[in-house]
Amino acid sequence: MVTLLALLISVFLVAITWPLIKRVDPALSDMLYEWREEHRRMNGKQKAWRLFVHKTSPYINPSIVSKVDRLLRLAGRPGKVRAVELIIRQLMIGVGVALCSTQVPSQKGAVFMMALILTIKPIASLGKRKKARQLEASEAIRFLKRRFVMLLKMGVPLTDALREIAELAPGDFGATMRAYMDQLGSGRSLREVMQELRYEFEVRELDEFCVAIEMSDHKSTQILVDLIARQVRDEIARQDEFITNKVENTRPKLLFLVLISALWSLGLFIFFGYYGFTDKFKGGGGFLFW
Repeated sequence: MVTLLALLISVFLVAITWPLIKRVDPALSDMLYEWREEHRRMNGKQKAWRLFVHKTSPYINPSIVSKVDRLLRLAGRPGKVRAVELIIRQLMIGVGVALCSTQVPSQKGAVFMMALILTIKPIASLGKRKKARQLEASEAIRFLKRRFVMLLKMGVPLTDALREIAELAPGDFGATMRAYMDQLGSGRSLREVMQELRYEFEVRELDEFCVAIEMSDHKSTQILVDLIARQVRDEIARQDEFITNKVENTRPKLLFLVLISALWSLGLFIFFGYYGFTDKFKGGGGFLFW
């Protein structure tokens, strides 16, 4: 309470003396003018937040931003958030919760752990989302390759065949692939679209398929059919690898369910056991007369 009161008094004193400070310190006045002009030039919502991110981002390690940006891209950019914004937001949450721990001295350890979890958990969730998204793309493109080869053998044009398999693609992978196929009618080349599609997921099976399509301008349809058919045969031979990846993606979920079940059972055992022993001892029965 005393700390909060001192903070409020400090803010009040700064607010009162602020006009004098601006007049006396020209450097501070120039800096405030520059910030105000930048704030006015920025359009759209959340101007203050965007200005804060713009001023803070130079102090963040570029390699960390690059890694988080790649993670966001492979996770599908949930919320359309940028890497710099995510890093700054999570650091602010962690620091804010950690500062709150100073007001609760008896629970500093618990509050610190909460700050750590709130800071790291969203980024860890992105890793899980990335794995699930890549697994979905890998599973879908294996089936779609077979359909694609069939369509080409039937004489369907290349772009029409791509659009048809995009309509069959499931989930987030299907929505992403259809969005890229729609760009073909807006003047973009097939090579550019395929490059961005494989860049979106970074999956081996999709990379091989897209590279074959990218090079299709220099090959006949029959050569393309042979290339995709060979990929299908190779993927059948690597079926064990695909199953292993799927099991590894499912294992954490199963372990979490097992852990929750074990903790729930242990909690029930302790709860009922404690009250059962307490009642028996109060009644004079003791442990041997249970």
